[in-house]
Amino acid sequence: MELSTLRRFLMIAREGTISGAAAALHISQPSLSRQASSEMRGWFKRDFEELDIVATYNLLYNAALLARRGIGYVVSPQGIVDVSESSGLTFRPLEPALTADVRIAWKRYQTFSPAAEVFLHRIRALWG
Repeated sequence: MELSTLRRFLMIAREGTISGAAAALHISQPSLSRQASSEMRGWFKRDFEELDIVATYNLLYNAALLARRGIGYVVSPQGIVDVSESSGLTFRPLEPALTADVRIAWKRYQTFSPAAEVFLHRIRALWG
């Protein structure tokens, strides 16, 4: 997947609307809408016509709760959402694959809280 595609979806998520994302990306709303629709059509194939996006979300945990109740899908990096046997969820890679080079940055010599230490430990375990 192209970095520009990832940038478009990240901006839609950040801005909360396609109009806001289009303004931030300096492209027209219809153009961004067509590009996003085309990409999603490729990912969801025959299910695309049944896809009804009713909300955006910032917390994958909340999205997973909705998906467990059959209210929608969760699009996230593999390993972020619990897909264990007991979760009732499954992971299916997008085709074509969506890839991104992700970096986490923090202040040099930062002292981390116990929660942050656990988070970093889990990130390192997932992605080395």
